[in-house]
Amino acid sequence: HFVRPALLLFDAVTGRLLWAKDGVLIDHSACAFVTAGGLKILAGDATPERRRLLLLGLDGREEWSLPRPEGTSAAALTADGKRVIVRPEAARDRNHQVIGEPQGLAVIDLASQRTTAFPLTAPVSAWRLLPRAGRVLVSTTDGQLTLFESDTRRVWERPVTGPPSLLVSEDEQQLVVGTPDGFLRWLGPDGAPRQTADLMPHNRVTDLARYVRDYTQAPVGVP
Repeated sequence: HFVRPALLLFDAVTGRLLWAKDGVLIDHSACAFVTAGGLKILAGDATPERRRLLLLGLDGREEWSLPRPEGTSAAALTADGKRVIVRPEAARDRNHQVIGEPQGLAVIDLASQRTTAFPLTAPVSAWRLLPRAGRVLVSTTDGQLTLFESDTRRVWERPVTGPPSLLVSEDEQQLVVGTPDGFLRWLGPDGAPRQTADLMPHNRVTDLARYVRDYTQAPVGVP
């Protein structure tokens, strides 16, 4: 390695280093605080010869570690701590640079360490874990919005305009979907529409001449 691979925890108030765990390489891989029996750290070690996913306590001690030869670009732990939702590492070139998007979404049952893929209709556009409900909301590039149980069973599926952006209220009772046609759509936890807001009337062009000039000019370096 060119630099020391390590996971470090700092005190956000004082800036003091609390601990450092050597040998953990975070490289376009998961690293986040999670809540499951207390605040913990879920991290994807991207060390090429031993990719793994590990859960650490705030004291830096490992609670568990799972081999992940496919790498882990994103991960989320269910509130009961029994399952973890994962995306694999994205493809890389010979220089180890990321050259695409991660493919697929899966769940690992921690008791059996069995990995099961979610039955998706197209590549993932966005996804959110609803930790209280133990469910996973997924939008795919074909315009499908699907809610799954964390064990991959489909709860409901709705077509939307284009691959949407996703927001979930803190109580998980409202799902807000932003679509490329300029609409915000509020859905209930059952997927039923509640209200819609059209943002396009508020997206006005204030300088038409500049807008046309900026969006019709040739890219830099192109005659």
